[in-house]
This record gives sequence, C-alpha cells and structure tokens, in this order.
Amino acid sequence: MTPFNAWNDPNDVKDAVKASHARKHDPGRVDVSDAYEVRRWCQQFLCTESMLRRAVDAVGDCPAEVEAALRRLR
Repeated sequence: MTPFNAWNDPNDVKDAVKASHARKHDPGRVDVSDAYEVRRWCQQFLCTESMLRRAVDAVGDCPAEVEAALRRLR
C-alpha cells in the first residue's frame, strides 16, 4: 500500500493551494507576513514588495495610512 502523498495528483495540489488561500482576508490590515497577502496588496497599491514593507514599517498596517505613505515614497 502506497502512503498518501498529495503531491502525486495535480488536482490534489490545486485543491491544497485553493484551501490555503480560502482564509478570510482582513481588509482593515496590511499583512506583510503572508506572501499571498503581500502580492494582493502590491497589486492593489501598484507597488513593489519592498515599497510595501517600507510603508508598513513606517506607518503600521492600516491600509489608508500605507497608501498615503506609498504616495510619499514615489
């Protein structure tokens, strides 16, 4: 009997990825500890990851404040 390995079936991999991203997004917080959230916020703010991280370091994780800080960085 072969041990279960989710990586044997491409559909299982896709399901695992979908499940990992199914968690609820908190729109009131810029979470730079989660790679998926970093990509999403970078797309929303049209910035690079390093710019996003610098802005969060400077003003905290409030999206409005991060957006304002990004405008100042440009």
